[in-house]
Amino acid sequence: MNSRAFRHLLLVAGLGLLFGLNYAEGETDVDRRGVEIKHQESPNLFRHPTDLADWKARRQELQNALRASLALSPEPLRGTAEPRVFGRIELPDLTIDKVLLETHPGYFLTCNLYRPRELSGEHPAILCPHGHWPDGRLQMDVAVARSFNFARQGYVVLTYDMIGFGDSRQIRHDATGPMQELWGLTVSQLQTWNSICALEFLLSLPEVDAARIACTGASGGGTQTFLLCAVDERVAVSAPVNMISSHFQGGCICENAPYLRLDTYNVEIAALMAPRPMLMVSCSGDWTLNTPWVEYPLVKSIYALYGRADRVEMYRQIAGHNYNAKSREAVYKFFDHRLMGHSPGRDLKDEPVAGFKQDDLRIRREDWPEGLENQEALLARWRAGLAERLAAAAPRDAASLLAYQKSYGEVYPYSLAAKKPALTDLETWGTAPILRGERFYLGRKGEGDRIPARFYPAEKSGAPVVAWIDGEGSSAFTDALARPDSLPARLLSAGYSVLAPDVFNVGDAEAARERTGYFSTYNRSDVTHRVQDILTSIAWAEHVGRPVHLVGRGEGGLWVLLAQGLAGVTGSTIADAAQFDASSDPAFIERLFVPGLRRVGDFTTAAALAVPGRLFIHNTGDAFADAAYAHTYAAAGAKERLRLLRQPAGNDALLAFLCDAEAAR
Repeated sequence: MNSRAFRHLLLVAGLGLLFGLNYAEGETDVDRRGVEIKHQESPNLFRHPTDLADWKARRQELQNALRASLALSPEPLRGTAEPRVFGRIELPDLTIDKVLLETHPGYFLTCNLYRPRELSGEHPAILCPHGHWPDGRLQMDVAVARSFNFARQGYVVLTYDMIGFGDSRQIRHDATGPMQELWGLTVSQLQTWNSICALEFLLSLPEVDAARIACTGASGGGTQTFLLCAVDERVAVSAPVNMISSHFQGGCICENAPYLRLDTYNVEIAALMAPRPMLMVSCSGDWTLNTPWVEYPLVKSIYALYGRADRVEMYRQIAGHNYNAKSREAVYKFFDHRLMGHSPGRDLKDEPVAGFKQDDLRIRREDWPEGLENQEALLARWRAGLAERLAAAAPRDAASLLAYQKSYGEVYPYSLAAKKPALTDLETWGTAPILRGERFYLGRKGEGDRIPARFYPAEKSGAPVVAWIDGEGSSAFTDALARPDSLPARLLSAGYSVLAPDVFNVGDAEAARERTGYFSTYNRSDVTHRVQDILTSIAWAEHVGRPVHLVGRGEGGLWVLLAQGLAGVTGSTIADAAQFDASSDPAFIERLFVPGLRRVGDFTTAAALAVPGRLFIHNTGDAFADAAYAHTYAAAGAKERLRLLRQPAGNDALLAFLCDAEAAR
């Protein structure tokens, strides 16, 4: 080993001490991301914040991530039809109407609106999502019973169908798949938007007090309750029933949006309700059996940070999974105190439903608008609508670029679920010499990632660094060094240091991942992990030399383009577009799958975040996003900093692009 390699071996070892070497024996050769596959019954640990400021920062990050996961940011496509309220049932002390709400273009949410017979002034209102009972909102002994009783107690109540339940038949409840995940059109995402539209309908009613809105549901309706409350603070009071659990997160596709529970779980999501009043209802016969000793104290600890521990309460009964009369009566008392302002503990009994039949509540075929579309037509229409909206918003000048960066750019990092780590978050280990350099492992503290990396130092300390991301792995870089005319050999000869990592599931980092049910709810895709590994590698390289250039070869060029806007690259970026068809959903599913990526603008948004960095994209072929990059750089007044080439670029052109950047500095 020559003196230069020895000096840099010491450098990497020293950085390892700085970053922390705390791996136990046997852990250094395993990337936990490849073997620890999470699912709805995985154990979870609560993240205890140090103080209120710490919680508020976590809360903001978590809400941003939830809005990205639930396809709420940017806002979904809205229906335009006026709400239709009809078919009134008149009872001695309440009325019941049928309601059709166009929440998405061409899609109608089926509801019943219960109101006190005598309406004077403004009344508190309650949203009632239902769970997986066979008749949905029409289940007489669950959804109907509580809506009927709430209305008799003086509330305005809206109960509405989950997708594919009750009278909702345009989309099946099991409708999901990679295409829907790409565009944010899964049942769980559509259903959350339905809840928001139902809330807005209630708020539009003149007899409703906007400051006194509550939401309650059980089982799947409990999930809908705490998800709505987590992302929409217009709900003032809530009672999620028999769903907030540490060891079970929801067993239906409608409760498992892509990326919904990355690094979080239902207890933390439910805690986002704080400090608004919440009743946690549980029972002995399902996954909420430990609520008094586990989930309730954890949530209460967050309320205590606000000095409002009194605002969260708990009720538990010896029973199976339910929203039975006893559970309802506990909720009646809680809402009576928190919404009506009455003294706590008033005795409110669950009265039997009378005066109408289930069939009286149904929305019949003749009640629907003409020309309703089916599932396939609706999903195709919505994908086209989202694409049209993206095209209309694409940057054309400085003002539209700023607007685009705000609407799409701010959600992009949460959709990618990747973040550039700080120096103090990094650690290295296992440093060993190789020909002309060193090999070691790189990762983030506490994350369990293991990135095999090869570092080839320049003679000059602090020399510019190239982060080389190869779709075939770092061995392709090493093999090319034997050829003096290869780009790797010429980079080292030109005085660059090179970091060549094996990003997730590539090269020496190959990992066989078992795809469990609801995999994308709890686990990042391979592409997301690769983007993260690129960001981690850049963070490490920045503390070795400056500037850091980013080079992506083969499929690695596509990962580089997704990562570039999140990386804050100080040098230039060269990316092989690998003849990728950026207009093809199947191409994204096969080669570049990230849930929600198409919905948040994929390469158009990547370009908006990358500008005005120096960028050379080659091998674009005929169907890449050349126009998106060209228009974005033109809008930023940075056309001279972008180069596009349809053919693979030669080594002379690639090296010249980097050298030009060095000369310009």
